[in-house]
Amino acid sequence: MFEAASGAESAQQKATLTDLQRQIRGLETRYQAVLSRISVEAPRVQNLVTSTTVPLDALQRSMRNERYEMLQYLVLEHAVLLWHITADSVDVLNVFLPRSELIAKVASLSKSFERENASFDETGARELYLYLIQPVVKQIRSDRLVIVPHDDLHHVPFEVLQDPADGHYVGERFDITYAPSASILLNLKRSAPLAGGRLLAVANPTLAGAPAEARTISRLFGAQSKVSDDTLALERDVKTWVRDFDVIHLAVHGKFADDPMLSFLELREGGGDDGRLTAAEMFGLPLENSRLVVLAACETGRVEATHGNEILGIERALLYAGAGTLVLSRWKVDTVATSLWMETFYRAALIRPPPAAAREALKAVKSDSRFRSPYYWGAFAMVGR
Repeated sequence: MFEAASGAESAQQKATLTDLQRQIRGLETRYQAVLSRISVEAPRVQNLVTSTTVPLDALQRSMRNERYEMLQYLVLEHAVLLWHITADSVDVLNVFLPRSELIAKVASLSKSFERENASFDETGARELYLYLIQPVVKQIRSDRLVIVPHDDLHHVPFEVLQDPADGHYVGERFDITYAPSASILLNLKRSAPLAGGRLLAVANPTLAGAPAEARTISRLFGAQSKVSDDTLALERDVKTWVRDFDVIHLAVHGKFADDPMLSFLELREGGGDDGRLTAAEMFGLPLENSRLVVLAACETGRVEATHGNEILGIERALLYAGAGTLVLSRWKVDTVATSLWMETFYRAALIRPPPAAAREALKAVKSDSRFRSPYYWGAFAMVGR
């Protein structure tokens, strides 16, 4: 249309413009019709194609009732904007950290977790603490923080950021959860203890420690639990089973793909399924009744984040499918440390909200002399309210 409009004016050009404008109006009409169908037939899809904002007073009311504070970030080319939101106040700070330097620091810290014997980037963990936490730490009054990252900050395990003044890590001092946005946060179920929950535990029998981990956890939930650990469960069965349980624990192999929506959990093929439960397929899981979904597998928490803060990967798919709270891994996890984290977490979560239980699990792993490195205790991220 722009090419036609910029050409020499003629009857043919006018006819071309009229035809193109007619086509555009037709496409716009069809597009609005699709949006109308979505709002009626699949309302949750609406959240993926349209953006809505949450009123500040609604967010602060939630903070007052549930006793948490929020740190929200926006990465710009020459700085990082940091919002510290509480039930009664909003503070905005401009942190001088150019995006190029942020990317380098995040990459260096991430390299610390590529393999078990890698040297932890303590310098990077301390520097990122000074940029991202220190500016507001004296104003934080709650033990619980919800972090809304942006851009490369989606790859930062905030739990392992370290205060140079006393050596304490953020994950030791606060109950940490993450959210893609404040709007999505308020649409999630409120965290509550898991007592009385119905557990589905699926474990890959070839994954060291996974079957024992699943059985140990199932004993905490008693007769309400279902365990599949003798053989690898069929993908088809898992898709069906999840509808009837509100606590779902999947201890299977996971893989982050170059195309994030093809990242998958490894199950057994059969019945028309290939055994790879992809992020794209997870959008269709019946998770409306779930309170907690735990993926005790490698790399399930890795995402691709665009500069526009669109999150691509398993996290987005499970939230869309209805998961209340997620526990996902950021890197390839150690089997023994994971089992200790999970057992501690579930015992605590029966009587305490999951964010508090996750901090207790982190401390339990860190206090074990075998697992002092953040590689062992910083892998799991909780997404939820």
